[in-house]
Amino acid sequence: MLKGRLEKIITKLFLVCLLFISNVTFSQTDYTVTLENVTKVNSYTFEFDVYISGNHEIFNLTSYQCSFLFNTKLIEGGRASFSYVKGTSQLNNLPVYGVAINEIDNQLKLTFASLVGSDVIANQKLRIGKFRLRNTLQFQGIALELSWCFDGNISTILTDDSFQNITIPTNFQYENKTGGNSGFAKSVNNHFKPEVTALLQNYPNPFNPITKVTFQLEDQANTKLEIYNSIGQLVSVLLDEFYPPGIHTVEFNGNELPSGVYFCKLVINNKPLEIKKMILMR
Repeated sequence: MLKGRLEKIITKLFLVCLLFISNVTFSQTDYTVTLENVTKVNSYTFEFDVYISGNHEIFNLTSYQCSFLFNTKLIEGGRASFSYVKGTSQLNNLPVYGVAINEIDNQLKLTFASLVGSDVIANQKLRIGKFRLRNTLQFQGIALELSWCFDGNISTILTDDSFQNITIPTNFQYENKTGGNSGFAKSVNNHFKPEVTALLQNYPNPFNPITKVTFQLEDQANTKLEIYNSIGQLVSVLLDEFYPPGIHTVEFNGNELPSGVYFCKLVINNKPLEIKKMILMR
């Protein structure tokens, strides 16, 4: 009897410690960042807006860096520039650093960033800023084809008040609201092709009893997600099917499992690739 109680107490203390470590190493922050109003202003200029909002919660945004892939045919033969439109941001921490067309990772990217600061993000959508791409030669009907970039040395990253990386690629979206010449952007979910295949950290984590598992594929592949308990027993095969390139999210329901530590393994074409730790806490 006493031994059983001690085991329960030790288990609870162990899970509390894991919860603390989990909160230190990755965040539970939920938010949405949108790329909006992509517009061809004239034959030499494109503009677009980037917004951020909290999803039913308030959090502190301490820094951010955004990176975009685009159709580089737009600027061939000319002298192009990328800039922040002064006075358009609703944040205290302005996107005025590293605003440039950067040739990083052997490809051109549009980038901007902030310094370390503090902005309270709530349900109300705030504009990070309006941005402008110009060229000395006319674009001549070539589409901009913007897409979020989460790979490479300069990628899209957000941090919270603990300075933890809270970037969740599926939270970055595209909204086309202006009509006319605005249809020049790509959705991260439908068109973004990652540079590497990887398993991302599940969200939320710890969870009770449902969490979302996201993985990204560089190429099409037979994809399997397996869930194991802390002693290595297979408890669930979350999926086992063919997936195209891109970012994909599936839901895991641990309703029939006890509290504890679990491991999610990504298997690509029958070869184990990556494992992430998950914590089910009731």
